[in-house]
Amino acid sequence: MTVHVYRDIACADGDAVMYNLWSYLTTHGATAYEWSNGTTRVPSAGPASASDLAATNAYWTVTRGGRAYSMRRTTSAATTWLNEYTDSGALSGGTASAASRNATNTQVVRSVAQQLFPSSGTTAMKVQFVVDDAAFNFKVMSRRTPFVGGSKDACGIIGLEIVTPLTWGANPDPVIATLTFDNADNAAATLFGWYASVAWYKRGLGGAAYTSVSLENPGAVCGSATADPGGVDQEPDLRWVFAVGILGTSTMFKGLQPFRSPIVGIDAGATLDRAAFGGVTVANDGVALAS
Repeated sequence: MTVHVYRDIACADGDAVMYNLWSYLTTHGATAYEWSNGTTRVPSAGPASASDLAATNAYWTVTRGGRAYSMRRTTSAATTWLNEYTDSGALSGGTASAASRNATNTQVVRSVAQQLFPSSGTTAMKVQFVVDDAAFNFKVMSRRTPFVGGSKDACGIIGLEIVTPLTWGANPDPVIATLTFDNADNAAATLFGWYASVAWYKRGLGGAAYTSVSLENPGAVCGSATADPGGVDQEPDLRWVFAVGILGTSTMFKGLQPFRSPIVGIDAGATLDRAAFGGVTVANDGVALAS
């Protein structure tokens, strides 16, 4: 596995974030399945620039390893998007205003369209894109620029990751989809709650459901103000859990004790192989994140 990091990517709005995400995914293993500018659907291709997505119902779909992932802008502003995830099965039915789906297996991540980007105050962002070239794993960590400072971590997070199953090795789809936004700029903290991420529970068995999952916070130390007694910032492995069970270990996130903002960094900037976002970290390229 090689993880590719795109650090401090300047994005004026959600269109820019979504175009960059499509570009990095298709550069590192995903296949362009279709896209639309809201008026015309084009198969086997994708947008040429962020401006191609600057319309209601503009969207793109990519596929990888039998899975499909789409993003569709649902409003006249670039802030709100509908995310659909398909774990298996053929896609069909794409139109100029709606992405292709599988009638049985396509799920809307978090059930409805979600605001993912700022609509007021400082709306310009710097974004950390982390993309795995060996599997359908990626994280998008957005923060306002200039950074708002204080005990803040990110304004929005988008992601997909195939976890390492712990309790059910035959799980056919151990995949977490994350969509979260916080206008108060603490989106990373929501990863430890029950509404930022979803996954299949008991996929292929009786009682299966596409439902909420949370990152488990061991000892409630991740994102806390309490430093480890050893004086070195700690990055524990994190498990994704259901309300009634464990799904597996995150392959993209690690925890972080104590809280560190993106521009302060791990060990107050002394450790740069991973980037700090409050109580979690993601891969970094060895350079400090800028304001």
